This record gives sequence, structure tokens and C-alpha cells, in this order.
Amino acid sequence: MVWYKMTAMTKIDPAEAASTIIKWCPNYKDIKDDRTQSY
Repeated sequence: MVWYKMTAMTKIDPAEAASTIIKWCPNYKDIKDDRTQSY
């Protein structure tokens, strides 16, 4: 959970943290929802 530590250090609101994660990883929701995919 590296992104959590980074957002915790910057102390931004959860909505901004979520948008930042999506910006860094556009398919974040796909990875999160696709539990059968193996990387």
C-alpha cells in the first residue's frame, strides 16, 4: 500500500487521493475488480 503512505504524508482529502491514484494508474478499478487475473 505504497500509495496510501504517500497520500497520508501529503495529507490530502480522500477524494483527491482517489483521483491521484486513478491518474497514476488509469486501470486501477479494473485491477481491483478483476480478482481472477494473475500478473
